[in-house]
Amino acid sequence: MHLTVKQQVKHLSKEDYKTIKELCHIAKNLANEAIYNVRQYYFSEGEFLKYEIG
Repeated sequence: MHLTVKQQVKHLSKEDYKTIKELCHIAKNLANEAIYNVRQYYFSEGEFLKYEIG
């Protein structure tokens, strides 16, 4: 039987939990920045930002 994610997090050390929390925070910030850049490009150029440019 597999443990749920919440149960798996309970068994982590404080250091591991802190590392995962920091990585999640960084990932969230990167996603928000990408969305912001696409939106700003759309407002200035009137077209969507291509993946290769971003």
